Amino acid sequence: HIEFLQEARPHARKLIAFTGAGWAQTDIPAGLLDLQISQSILVDAPSAPGVLVGPEWLMVRSEYATCVPNQDGPIVAVMGGSDPHGLTPMAIDGLADIGRYMWVVVGPAAHLGDGILPSNVGIVRAPMDLTRLFHGASLYLGAFGMTTYEALCAGLPVINTGWSDDHMRMVDALVYRGVAR
Repeated sequence: HIEFLQEARPHARKLIAFTGAGWAQTDIPAGLLDLQISQSILVDAPSAPGVLVGPEWLMVRSEYATCVPNQDGPIVAVMGGSDPHGLTPMAIDGLADIGRYMWVVVGPAAHLGDGILPSNVGIVRAPMDLTRLFHGASLYLGAFGMTTYEALCAGLPVINTGWSDDHMRMVDALVYRGVAR
């Protein structure tokens, strides 16, 4: 990811990155970007020249606000574009017997393996948009990232995992605010 930005730098008049849900603000070397917009709810995140940080910079498409949750609807599980920790199969196994349908979103770089899926599990591969899945859903289970913000905007109860100290700070901040577990 950083390598991509370093390769793009010589060819870009202006290089802007949106961070805070996938990359930590501190992961990007100083001077590499012209502008960094950190989509973080943490108001104590360090500010610096060329960095816009805080909840006011969070951008979620307005269509998510039109979703209507349904407490009896399916669960939507999203463990990231690549699921580097292999949490998707664990989510499927853990929720297979609860008697609820489950949509499992598999990112473009994630692999589920060749196992047989339970009949109450549907797989959606690399969707461009999750509003169709969030509308009528009962719960979002996922790895912290932008999809968490989209699920919150859709009005879904959220259960999150975090893959790094930075992610856990964000998850803890959401829990503190009473909008996630």
